[in-house]
Parts: sequence; structure tokens; C-alpha cells
Amino acid sequence: MISPCGRQMDEYTKHIREAPWFNEAVAIARSISQDPLYLIGGAVYRTLISAYYNRAIPFADLDFLVGKRAKSFTLPPHMKCHVTDYDGIPAWTAGEHDGVLKITAPHLRIDILSMDNLPHPKTLANYLYNVPFTIQSIAYEIDVDKLWGETGIRAILDKSVGINNEEAVRKLAEANKVNVEQLLWRKAAELGFEAVLPFEGRTSYFH
Repeated sequence: MISPCGRQMDEYTKHIREAPWFNEAVAIARSISQDPLYLIGGAVYRTLISAYYNRAIPFADLDFLVGKRAKSFTLPPHMKCHVTDYDGIPAWTAGEHDGVLKITAPHLRIDILSMDNLPHPKTLANYLYNVPFTIQSIAYEIDVDKLWGETGIRAILDKSVGINNEEAVRKLAEANKVNVEQLLWRKAAELGFEAVLPFEGRTSYFH
């Protein structure tokens, strides 16, 4: 069981809720899914980094983890959707719904991952355990305005990126045709954070 954490970050969740994309994206995700509803991925940690350190860290899309995805639904006519693998983690595509639902609009890109697609046990804790990097091990539970994931919150506060799940990082590196170290450095460089290497206590800095 995981506990709510990150008191140092709690006051910064308002920047997620006040973001111009938040209400529309949440309404779309909620309309085609069942609770619980979590915002995950770069929209969480990049928004928090931007607010906490007062510097812009842009992100490309909005990722949601939902209890279940509706088997049928209707989207506004200006939106398109398709199903694809969860980037870099093929094992996550085996489930009742085979893959991640990607919704695109001229001004918005949304990825919806169902708990059905997670490895067992199908819980938020297991999602946080299986993401590749420490910075990604964070989630925002929308209905209760709460951050989860001590590892991800600590990564933000420490300004560091490390390996969270070795198997997931290895698969992601193979998919990107780079080695694990290159992938780690790249992720740290995107954020201006320290890359914590998993061997010999070495670190690499990006400022």
C-alpha cells in the first residue's frame, strides 16, 4: 500500500488544476473511462518542475491512468483516436484493451492507459514500480487533489533522474536503439537535472 506524500509539493498541484488544458482533458478522459482517474507522465512532473523551479519545461501530451476504459464511446468530431502500444513497455499492452488509446485534436493530445493493461497486480503502486525512470514514478489523483509516488517527488526535489525499473529502461533503450546510459542522460538533459548512473556511483550533470 502506498501513502499520500510530498507535502513540499502539495501547494504546487494548483498549477496542474489551473493549467489551460486541464478541464477539457479531464472531461474527455472521464467521459470514456471509469474511476479511479490519475494524471501521469510528463504533464505531472514537468508542470511541477516548472512551478517549483520557476522555469518552463514543456511537454507533448497528457497521459491518464484509468480504472477501466469504456468499450464504446463518442468523441467530438474534431478529435481522432487510435490504439497503440505503451511506448517502450510492450508487456503493458496485454489486457482487456490491447494498448493505449491515443486521442488527438489540433490543440490537444491525450493518452489513456487502462489498469487492465498493467502487469499484475493492477494497481497504482504497480504502475509506479514499473515506469522506467524515477522522475516518472509520480501520479496526480484528480478527484482528491493528491500526489502519489515518493520516488518521483523525491526526484523533483533532488533535481535528479535515475533508473526506477531496470527491465522497463532496457526495453525503452532497445526501442530507441540507444544504450541505457544514453537514454538516462537524455532524460536528465531534457529537464536540466542530474543523471544518476546505476553503477560506480557516477553522476553526470546537465545545467
